[in-house]
Amino acid sequence: MKELKRISAFFMAMLMMLTVFSAFSAVSAEGEAAGGTQPVWPAQGSIKLDKDAAAVAGKENLWEVTLGIQGKNFETTSDIVLVIDNSNSMYENDRMVQTKAAANAFVDALLTQDSATRIAVVVFNDKVKQTGFYDYSNKEALKAYINAVSMNEDDGGTFTQLGIKTARDLLKSSASTGLNKNIVLLSDGVPTWSYEVNSISVNVTGTETSVESKCGIFSHKAPTVKLNPIYSAEIAGCDYSRTVGDGYEEDYSSNYNVQSQAYFNHDEVRGTWSCSHYIGDSETWNYVINRNLSNGAENSTGSISGNPSGTINFSTKFNAIKTINNLGEPTIWEAQQAANDGMTVFSIALQAGTTGENVLRACATDATKDYYAIASTDNVEEKLTTAFTSIAGSIAIAARNGVVNDPMGEHVQLSFSGPLPLSPPTRQFTMPAMRIFISARAARLMMR
Repeated sequence: MKELKRISAFFMAMLMMLTVFSAFSAVSAEGEAAGGTQPVWPAQGSIKLDKDAAAVAGKENLWEVTLGIQGKNFETTSDIVLVIDNSNSMYENDRMVQTKAAANAFVDALLTQDSATRIAVVVFNDKVKQTGFYDYSNKEALKAYINAVSMNEDDGGTFTQLGIKTARDLLKSSASTGLNKNIVLLSDGVPTWSYEVNSISVNVTGTETSVESKCGIFSHKAPTVKLNPIYSAEIAGCDYSRTVGDGYEEDYSSNYNVQSQAYFNHDEVRGTWSCSHYIGDSETWNYVINRNLSNGAENSTGSISGNPSGTINFSTKFNAIKTINNLGEPTIWEAQQAANDGMTVFSIALQAGTTGENVLRACATDATKDYYAIASTDNVEEKLTTAFTSIAGSIAIAARNGVVNDPMGEHVQLSFSGPLPLSPPTRQFTMPAMRIFISARAARLMMR
């Protein structure tokens, strides 16, 4: 009897140790509650943990601990712009028919009676058409608009950047009141139009020393010494009044250079350089380039010692050049600007080919979870439905990535038959679906 009491007391102590402190956190589209504090159940964004223990039948001093987890979504508002490619190729192999069916199901899934979600549609080819935002009260009109989309052979190119920019402008306008802003882009190929890139940003990552001989065959002269910048350049802006391409697939590879004046700073640089000739002995010079942090306002200077000696003087201003290799690059840049504006871009590549898939993958805010590819060999109807359903779920769920912390004392030993759901050294459970057993005699937790 005393032994049973001692075991019971030990188990209760263990159970109390496990349940005294449980810290929960939930991450939603808006982040944590104001001040970074975790909401208390049943407030929006809160998580509730229920824990129960029961003796395992037929086992001595073995207890099954059941953990139940519930979460409360944040009530939030979402605006979505559905951007649909209406190029001529979309009417091949019933792609547009299946796109319309999936888009209608997407509308039905999100515009429910109690939802705070609104959807607008942008349809693009060489040109663009758009709607305002629709909610549950007029969703049938939105579906009718989608169903009425038709081919225009004269404007049958693929101006994807125009579609993204139109959606971005709509979500930045006063007409968009949703806290969560989303773009869902669907296309079946590479861009055949884009806006012209007219601005680049330059990042100087270092310098390299250039030494040019000035010697003749029979005489030595001090060399010319200067520094050249090592840099990278990225797209910084487009001229929305100028376009590149003519609507044909071969236009995708259109390339051109964009220049921008830049400068570089540098620390002091020292070096040695030798020159030899067909006739006569070699000569060695030592040079010093003085530090220059003038942001291009002053030339860099220095000295060259040797026979003969010389001076150094060069400008740190230079013309940076970036080659725009194809129409996909400004298209991807436009999608990145949407993400920088706080929007989430989802993309669907509908039998778009390898290059088209690469462009659309890069347009997605997070290619690991916001991008969907449908190959030419796939069941298009099934894959489209899956993609739109998944995107609808991502937008509708306001609270996600819930984490349960269940700290345990240092004397608790864990033994698992499956993958360990514990994160050493914090001893934090990530809480997959599991059954946890506790043995009073061995103070041991086991998962089966």
